[in-house]
Amino acid sequence: METSKYILIKLIDWKTRRRKIQYLIMLLGAGILSANKYLGHSLTLQKGDLQLALSMSEGNIITDYFVNITAILIILGGFIWLLIDAYQEAKVTVRKKVIVIEGRGLRKVMTNPLHKTAAKHFTGRIDRLDIDITQRIRDGEVIYPQDTFNNNIKTIVSNIATRIDGIDHQDLTLVYGGLLPVPFTFYIGAILDDNGPVSVFDWDRAQEDWRLIDNNADDDHANFSITEEPQDHPSPAEDVVLAVSVSYQADIASIRRTFPHYPIAHLTLDSRAFSNHWSLSKQSRLALQFTEYAKILTERGAKRIHIVLAAPSSIALNFGRRYDNRNLAQALVYQYQKDQVIAYFWAVEIPAQGKREGSVLMTPEPVCAS
Repeated sequence: METSKYILIKLIDWKTRRRKIQYLIMLLGAGILSANKYLGHSLTLQKGDLQLALSMSEGNIITDYFVNITAILIILGGFIWLLIDAYQEAKVTVRKKVIVIEGRGLRKVMTNPLHKTAAKHFTGRIDRLDIDITQRIRDGEVIYPQDTFNNNIKTIVSNIATRIDGIDHQDLTLVYGGLLPVPFTFYIGAILDDNGPVSVFDWDRAQEDWRLIDNNADDDHANFSITEEPQDHPSPAEDVVLAVSVSYQADIASIRRTFPHYPIAHLTLDSRAFSNHWSLSKQSRLALQFTEYAKILTERGAKRIHIVLAAPSSIALNFGRRYDNRNLAQALVYQYQKDQVIAYFWAVEIPAQGKREGSVLMTPEPVCAS
């Protein structure tokens, strides 16, 4: 159903696309020339004894010359207008810049690079910024996460700064799409938010292609349900776990084993599916709920919020963008490895007030003791 709707939207977009008026003017001139050409000609239609003759009056100096010259001038005017319009568009394209950030990691083969899809949606010079960690992943697991973060992820700050230097923000478009581990994606979202609005793509499993998160998709108006497990902890707790279930159910049993003495809060959608996240308005609403609940935890006295996300890449990025790291508790976003004894054995510490850089932290063994 979702695939059929997506195809229908694309067909409607093509059918209702804006036509340039210059082409219509040139077509008008060509039509006048064609009509004038048949002046003085006759057409005879005959079937059996029935005969029908159609003829047009002979031309004169007006129709022979003036109309033709006028038609040619109309065509020429439309063509010149088309050239001027193309020149203006070229000036805009040269001035505007589209920085396309693509994260490659959890899927080695991408048949359609993100920058090619982005070029169909945005006007401007495409500047690619690829984050490729495919060589640092084995069997779906990041090897040496600290080195990977330092060498491939943290450098995005300086890379973006270099690319946007001297560019008016009105002429800049930031685009992100990727299949990186959740902690890295959340971190990138937090970094990108300092540079202005971001257009986000996600990988459409059904279409095997990149798809923009926008308001063309229906918003089902779903909200998070909240459950809390107080656990055995001092009140107020300085460390709390915030689990979020969007496309999958968070592994609550593994969370309890990894953080046996931390209170657990769980935000979950009643309907969890791979295709429940394409609406921009829905993502914005869920991101606000997530941030508001982090605010509640902070007001209760939490110093550190240990975040576990079972969500698509675009959700992780937008939650990172919306997390107010200057006023909320320190966020640590965890990577999930189902087959590990410690399922959440490393996290990315998000930059916060007084801490300008992020870092990878390994989950200490004592925390996992039961």
